[in-house]
Amino acid sequence: MVVVSTSSTSLSCATRPEEIEQILSTLSRYDPETSVVLEEYVAKQCQEGTYDIMANLALLKLYLYKSDRENPRVILQVLVKALTAFPSPDFSLCLHLLPPHVLQPVAATEKAKSRKYPDDDDDDEESSVLRIQKLAKLNQLLESGRFAQFWVEHGNNSADDKLAELDEIFREIPDFAESIRRGVVRAIAASFSVIDAAVFQAWTALGPAEAAAYAASLGWTVDGDRVVVGEAKAAADKSKVVVSEQVRFEQLSRMIRRVYE
Repeated sequence: MVVVSTSSTSLSCATRPEEIEQILSTLSRYDPETSVVLEEYVAKQCQEGTYDIMANLALLKLYLYKSDRENPRVILQVLVKALTAFPSPDFSLCLHLLPPHVLQPVAATEKAKSRKYPDDDDDDEESSVLRIQKLAKLNQLLESGRFAQFWVEHGNNSADDKLAELDEIFREIPDFAESIRRGVVRAIAASFSVIDAAVFQAWTALGPAEAAAYAASLGWTVDGDRVVVGEAKAAADKSKVVVSEQVRFEQLSRMIRRVYE
């Protein structure tokens, strides 16, 4: 039996829609026709503020097996939702299910110049690759603790027409900024007992008054020009769910045969 385990903030089997759970728990997860259902589920996650990493990974795997099914906008939505799970490794998990060339310089590969995504009349693959690379950069900034630079880069898309669609997707996820802020707060709580108030403002992208109110909502104390860090109460409003994906060997072999049929 092949077992892949991940730990992240996500819907559990008990809260996942029955239709999606049925797909994930059977060989239907390898049926290309289920991509439509999973894509609609991604849109629902964006609208409702829910998050299901296992369903999103299953969709990216379908795209990997059946590249003609790829929907570049949905891929961006999945990656943006994965960013909101920071500091979990969800974004990296998603990135590893994308074609390797998406992180290479666009001009360095003939494939990136010539191949087009299906049903993408408004954009070419170069733009799609650049958007994925921009999200990868944002993830790197978060992982390296460069939170102030993250917020600058996050809001710096409108000047480039090829990146402007990212702003639309950010707006489709109402809790995006707050989700990132919660991740930053968890990182602060794990590393600091006291932090400069100006640094806290820059890292949370809040003004002085907003930052003070936000720190108070966490149960932290603002003392002059510093913030005394306590337990991040507001950052723990989502439980951590450990999920496992189990695929039996005979199921795996049947799936591989179907790919080549």
